[in-house]
Amino acid sequence: MSEKPYSTYIREHDHLILRDYLAIDRTMLTNETAFMSYVRTSLTLVAAGATMIKFFTEPMFQSLGWAFVFFGGVLAVHGYNKYRQVDKVMHEIKGEVVESSKVSLPRTLLASVFYRRR
Repeated sequence: MSEKPYSTYIREHDHLILRDYLAIDRTMLTNETAFMSYVRTSLTLVAAGATMIKFFTEPMFQSLGWAFVFFGGVLAVHGYNKYRQVDKVMHEIKGEVVESSKVSLPRTLLASVFYRRR
């Protein structure tokens, strides 16, 4: 199993039927939702860390606050990398060429911040 799991689909994207395209679209929407969850969780960690830094004077809480801020940032970067990885594979399966600047980080973050669940 040295081959990538979706490599056969990437090579044969001309033979995809409607069901396949709909499955790809569902996967892309799920990928966006997962990225928004990463951003929401990282913002929560950063907010909790900033609160601990601001309102607690004990060194333990200060250290914990800085750790929350750090891990919130790491989580946001990790979520963005996962999002880009899956997005690239899905576009390759559809046969589309994606430029690296097509989905920018600021636009994606703004969409995730202003996204509201109904």
